[in-house]
Amino acid sequence: MTLGAAPRSRRRGLDAGITGWHRVSSKLLAVEVTGILIAGLVGVAVAVAVGFANATAGWVLGGAVAVVTVIRLVIARARVRSIGYVLREDDLVLRRGILYSRLVAVPYGRMQLVDVTRGPVARLLGLAELLSLDLVLLMLAGGALVGLLVSLTAAGVPLQIVAAAVTAISMLLLVRPNIVRRLHNGPELRTGPAALIGKEGFALAEVTVHGGQVKLAGEVWSARPYDDDDVIPVGAKVEVFEIRGATAYVHEVPQLGS
Repeated sequence: MTLGAAPRSRRRGLDAGITGWHRVSSKLLAVEVTGILIAGLVGVAVAVAVGFANATAGWVLGGAVAVVTVIRLVIARARVRSIGYVLREDDLVLRRGILYSRLVAVPYGRMQLVDVTRGPVARLLGLAELLSLDLVLLMLAGGALVGLLVSLTAAGVPLQIVAAAVTAISMLLLVRPNIVRRLHNGPELRTGPAALIGKEGFALAEVTVHGGQVKLAGEVWSARPYDDDDVIPVGAKVEVFEIRGATAYVHEVPQLGS
């Protein structure tokens, strides 16, 4: 991302009271438009290939690709302008989305890996972009397939068009959002201090409400008992219940025979 001036936000109700938003580089719009056009050309090529098998399905798919491409081009600028970020003292806050706005706060302590790709257009513009999974063409291809299957029956052309259109729209509205969300979110991964919760270690110094030290995963942490009335002796086995800042809140693990 390239630092830019803080935008004049019209989205104050969606910004959770956070100020100091910055936009990404305006060059991202060129990358977005180029990607949309390339995807449109690929869709047209698929429609032509389908058209050799069934002209109606080919026209339906080609028309759907054209409509979706035009819509994406129209809203491309708004989509880019909706992306914003704030670098705060403890975390990075990201915002994006037009119809469905998404606000994400990422603590710096949980940042382990940032995977960045640079395509030929991005390199030409000097801009890095994160990989995006769209699946629009796949949903349209599903509609065209249904239209093709309907054409194998005695159904007329109007019914083929309706079946293909209904299927494509249904997949775009009902199937695609869930798949994209799963692809973007991936499995839950706890990193940084959060990964220590539930881990066991031992007390290096007596742990009381006033202070103490424990060793966790090879590192020395300041510690407090999770229950303020507990006193954990030196050498006792402990389990991490919570991490607050640089302090681990622990509980003594009962030992057999103790």
